[in-house]
Formats: sequence, structure tokens, C-alpha cells
Amino acid sequence: MISRLRSWYNANKYEILKTALLGACFVFIVATFSILKPFKNPVFFTTVGKDWQPFTRWVEIPFLIICMIIYSKLVDKLRRYKILTIFLLAFAAINLVFAYFFMHPVYGLSNTVTSPYRILGWAFYFYLDQYQSFVIGAFWSFTHSISSPSSAEKQYGFVVAASKVAGVVTPLLGAQWLGQSENFNNTDSIGIMVIATSILLFLGALTILILKKKIPGYKLHGYEAAYQFEKTKSKLELVYDEKEELSIKKEIGFFKKTAHKVKHSLHGTWEGISLMISEPYVFGIFILVFGYEVTSSILDYRMNLLISLAKDNRVVDMSQYQLYYTAAFQGLGLLFALFGTTTLPKLLGLKKCLLIPPITIVGLAAALLIINPTLSLFFIIMVILRAINYGFNQPIREMLYIPTVKDIKYKSKAWIDSMGRSLSKLTGSTVNIVSKGPIAYPIIIVVAGICGLVANFVGNKYAKTIKSNDVIGSDLEKEALK
Repeated sequence: MISRLRSWYNANKYEILKTALLGACFVFIVATFSILKPFKNPVFFTTVGKDWQPFTRWVEIPFLIICMIIYSKLVDKLRRYKILTIFLLAFAAINLVFAYFFMHPVYGLSNTVTSPYRILGWAFYFYLDQYQSFVIGAFWSFTHSISSPSSAEKQYGFVVAASKVAGVVTPLLGAQWLGQSENFNNTDSIGIMVIATSILLFLGALTILILKKKIPGYKLHGYEAAYQFEKTKSKLELVYDEKEELSIKKEIGFFKKTAHKVKHSLHGTWEGISLMISEPYVFGIFILVFGYEVTSSILDYRMNLLISLAKDNRVVDMSQYQLYYTAAFQGLGLLFALFGTTTLPKLLGLKKCLLIPPITIVGLAAALLIINPTLSLFFIIMVILRAINYGFNQPIREMLYIPTVKDIKYKSKAWIDSMGRSLSKLTGSTVNIVSKGPIAYPIIIVVAGICGLVANFVGNKYAKTIKSNDVIGSDLEKEALK
């Protein structure tokens, strides 16, 4: 028996180590998110004012486009693990900057005067949206690139489950810290918690560097067909670059040469959004993300208004409530990850798993139509909605990127996670601006129905692609390099 276990471990030790290190990294990422996310709306409501929250999406779009251009260039220039490591370290440094300003006596949270000109509230709100897109998004992009479909079905559930434990423990500790900080300025205690998240992100970067050092490169190929395509594509790109260099040298005149150089440097910048629009499979993933985020945006704002009223818009009290709320949905998400993500993909297949969230959303929206929407009801509904998303829907949806080319895994995914989320939240915010009544709930049901149809299409395409050992997006990229 012992010899069998030893031989099994020797045969799978790199997969076990990879799962453990990815799980550890995601623990640090989610622990940070579970501390910072509860401060998002309380900080904004206290500094800028709750009436301005629906307008954040309109202001955010130009900033996101600039971020996406920079991100696309990083993907072209850097290796996979370096992209994630750089984002983890960069966001760790930015957290220290926010902690300083949170504790500032004039510009910080101790100043309770609300004004749309208080940049701190806007900046922190936008920053947390980018954390989801670029830190959590970069983690999943890296994980997809080193995972095969079969290993993803075995590992993703455990990676997510480990992160959910951190997602429960850290907000509970944070809530206790806020409740026992009489010897501190209460708002300063929020700044101290933000400093702690910098340490967590630094540890996350360290786990990725250890993974790169300890696991041989041939064990990090992921989906082999995609890996082989990327090797071929790299050779084609070298030929393309050489042709472009010759073309630039042949150009006559400074302005023509400069224009050609700029055009060449921007090559690939818009590939992510181009692949998203032109490849139905990727656009289908966008619709799935869009549908959930529209629903979440509509309901989240309504719940936060009720929290603000119940807590008299006090930043510490609202933050403490949000921390308990985060612990609740992370705890339920842990159960979904343990008993859903680790087993249902094998039992039901990916397509049927993708249909579960839209069906759940229809039921939750119907409950809001039937029952008087109090804070307690919103709390229950939002805990279920977020738990099923973070514990089940997100890891299942992330598996869809495995049989795709690198530009879809990184660039298209980043466009979906950033611009896609912002556009969907902008849509949800627009619904909230136009009407705060029950008319929003039938809209949510219709959106969920559309997502159900798209989930069916995307699930079928995924199964056919894996069966035929194909790579989604390869034909379009070969055509672009001709």
C-alpha cells in the first residue's frame, strides 16, 4: 500500500506541487480582495457620496482603455509568469499609497465631508475594479496557460476551495479588528488593514517565483495543442517582424518612417478585442460575464443603499457589515467549490454546469418580485449570487479559456474582465439611475435567459474543440500574420 502511494506521488508530484503553489498564490490574492472589497462602497459613500456611485462607470471607460493598451504591450513583451508577478508587486506598492492617504488627517477617511471632488474615493473605486481585472484575471490567465483540460477539472476546485477559506477567515478577522480598535482612530484601522494586504500580495508573487523555479518547463505546457500552436506562431511573428523592419528601412522621409514605426509598435494592441468580436466562442464568454455583472451591479447598489441607511453612512460601521457579508458569501462559496466545482464538471459536463448560474439568477430575481425587498432579503440573495459566482460559476467559466490561443487567454480575457465588466456595470448603473423600482427584476430574468442560450452554445463548442484536439482562435491569428 505504502509503495503504491509512493509510486503514485512520484508520478504526480509536479502536478501536486503546481496545485499547491497555485492554491497558495490564489489564497493570498483572494485574502487581499476579501479585505479590500468590503471597503469599496463605504469609502466611496463617505468621501464622494452615495448618489455619485452609478456614474462611476461613465468616468471609468477612458481610464480602462489606456490600461488595456499598456497591458496588451506587456503580454507581447513578457513571459507568462512575469506578467502575474509584476501585477502582484505593483498592486502591493499601490496599496501602501492608499493606506497612507486613508490615514491622512485632511485627505483621509477621518474627513467625513462628502464631495464629488474628493479624488481618493474615485481612485480607490477604480483601483479595486482593476484589481479584479488585472490581478485576479492575470492569475487565471497564467493558470489556464499551464493547465490541461483534465488537470483543470481535478485542480481548479481545490484551488478555489483553498481561496474560499482565506475569503472567510480574513474578513472575519478584519471585522473583529474594526470592532476592537477603540485605542486607534477607527478610520486609521482601515489603513492598517490595507497595509497588511501589501504583505499578502508580496507573498503571492513569491509563490509564483517558487513555482517557476521548482517545476520543470515541460510540466507547464498546459493544453498541448495550444502550446504547440504558440511555438509555431512565435516563428511566424519573427518573420513578420523582419519584414516590417525591412519595410520601415525602405520608407523615405522622417514622417513616413515614424508613422510606420508607430503602426508596427501598436501591432497586437487591439488583438484582444478583435478576437473577442470575431470569434463567436470568445464573444459568448463575454456575454456570460456581462449577464452576471449586470445582475450583480443592479442588486449590489440597491443593497448598499439599504446598508448606508441602516448604518447612517458611517464608514467603519458599513465596512464591518460588508466584511461579515464577504465572509458569508465566501463561506457558502467554499461549499460550492468543494462539492460543486470539484465533482459536477465530471458528472454533468461543462455545458450543464454553465446552465446552473442563469437558472439560479432567474429564481433569485423572481423572489425579489414576490417578496418585499428588505435588507435581510437582499443580504440572503446577494450571498447566494456571489457564492455561486465565486465558488462555482467563475472557475467553471475560466476553464473555457484552456483550448484557446495565448492572445485570447490574456488579451481577450483582459478586455472581457475590464471593459466587459465596466460596460455591464455601466448598463446596470443606468438601470439604477432610470429606475429604482421592481422593473429591474424582469430585465434580470430576460438577461439570464439569454445567458442560458449562450451557455449552451459555448459548452457545445468547448466539448467539440477538446474532442478534436483543436485550438480556438488559431485560424484567425494565422490569417493575421500572413
